[in-house]
Amino acid sequence: MSESQPLISVVLPCYNTERYLSECLESLLKQNIPDMEIICVNDGSTDGTLEILCKYAEQDKRFTILDGPNGGYGKAMNRGLDAARGKYFALLEPDDMLAEGAYKKLLEAVEKYDLDFVKGDVHLFKKENGQIRTWKRQYKRVSNIVMKPRDYPKLLTEMFPATWAGVYRMEFLKKHGIRYIETPGASFQDMSFFFLTGAYAERALFIDDVVYKYRTMHETSSCANRGKMPYALRDVYLYVREKLEQTPEIWEKFKIVYLTRRVDGHSWIYHSLPLSIRPEYLEITRKEFIDYEFWDRSLLGGKKRYLEELLISVENFLMCESMRAIISSQIKGLERMSILQLKYKDHLSKIRRYSILAFFSIGKRKKRILEKKEISKKIVKEYEDLVSKKIV
Repeated sequence: MSESQPLISVVLPCYNTERYLSECLESLLKQNIPDMEIICVNDGSTDGTLEILCKYAEQDKRFTILDGPNGGYGKAMNRGLDAARGKYFALLEPDDMLAEGAYKKLLEAVEKYDLDFVKGDVHLFKKENGQIRTWKRQYKRVSNIVMKPRDYPKLLTEMFPATWAGVYRMEFLKKHGIRYIETPGASFQDMSFFFLTGAYAERALFIDDVVYKYRTMHETSSCANRGKMPYALRDVYLYVREKLEQTPEIWEKFKIVYLTRRVDGHSWIYHSLPLSIRPEYLEITRKEFIDYEFWDRSLLGGKKRYLEELLISVENFLMCESMRAIISSQIKGLERMSILQLKYKDHLSKIRRYSILAFFSIGKRKKRILEKKEISKKIVKEYEDLVSKKIV
């Protein structure tokens, strides 16, 4: 590669990725971008990853290999960012692939509209029994309109983070000090990059074209292992908040996005945890959530109850969860019986009414707890009566 500035720097953080690495690199080379540098950060791999990287580097001078001990995903990405010389930056996960012509489309857009970043759509895929199953990631967003993302909070709460499906202006990243959180392992560190680019960008664009092929739920993915590091996502959010609070006017506008995604992330992690550690996780998370008590909750939707229940107490949260499980079990049991739907409509309607009352009473006031217990008892009693009559 010449000493002149490359158009784009592509960083690949690699840790024991020999199984998918060649397929990934081939998709990168097919992009046909001559003025590109490829920075491969070998993060202490113990398999054949380094050998594969060296083979490609021998054949293509655009490759640079940064080898070193294992330091985690965030540290590997920051090493790549520090070494990058390109006008633009892109991330490529070594177990994924690029769609044909992806970088050409993204680079044309970022140059034409003078953007801080541009993102495309994603194909998710997985291999089952030798067959490849593929589907498009559809997320609600404002497509093909140059925007300031923080002016569209609903968009940022619904969007698939997909940091790797974009191209970012290097000058923009350096101006705002946008980097990755350097926590151990490889769990959610790219979420900090998603938040900070979304908060600080003045000009961004989301295009409909599929540019990235994302391999889902394989054995090494952070999503598949989210229950093994329960506090990793919490650490990311605390890091993001600390960064954004340095710019108060942006932080105040971005708080609604932060809260909505934080509560959603809490629910996602919580339901992946073993039952034995859930109370401890709730207690630690509750201390963080107390600070959010009076924040705007208008975008929380159905997840609002998680926050409200936990703000009362951990015991209240667990009780509400147990009650919902009882109600759900009884309702499903009844609705499975068509005879009930035909002959006992009034009875079924009554039980549904109890469940609705219980749902809307959740998290309002502590005195509601006794009311909810009574509602639950009524539902169980009525169900037992049906069983005794051999109706279910």
